[in-house]
Amino acid sequence: MKRITFLLLLTLPLFFVGCTCETYESNAVSIDVAETKAVLERHLAAFASHDIEGIVADYSTDAAIISPDAVVLGTEAIRAFFTEIVKAFPQGETEFELDKTVIQGDMAYITWHSSVPFMDIPFGTDTFVVHNGKIVRQTFAGVMNMR
Repeated sequence: MKRITFLLLLTLPLFFVGCTCETYESNAVSIDVAETKAVLERHLAAFASHDIEGIVADYSTDAAIISPDAVVLGTEAIRAFFTEIVKAFPQGETEFELDKTVIQGDMAYITWHSSVPFMDIPFGTDTFVVHNGKIVRQTFAGVMNMR
């Protein structure tokens, strides 16, 4: 199998099994952790159901998604981006497990692994920064093995 960096994967479905979810709070963080968690859960559910408008609604108008291969800026580019991404994750043919979720104030960090019809993803990670109920920044990195 060929190992490649693959841009088509930024977020994952919410049908995870065995999720470890940790929330860290400190006196220095005054951001609503519950809001960050709610945005992450809503976003993953929208992706799992291929709800493009629901996905895009989670981002601020000036949001950026950053991966090793590209930076996607603004909601129109994010809409076009996710319109293509959901095609790579056919419902009923995608296996996904969320390994860890850590929420610290306005940041949500997830690690996961997945399998789709044409590749295995033994490790993926996303970080989301949430302000005022919207994702303002997201990063993604992962190991993708084509079949």
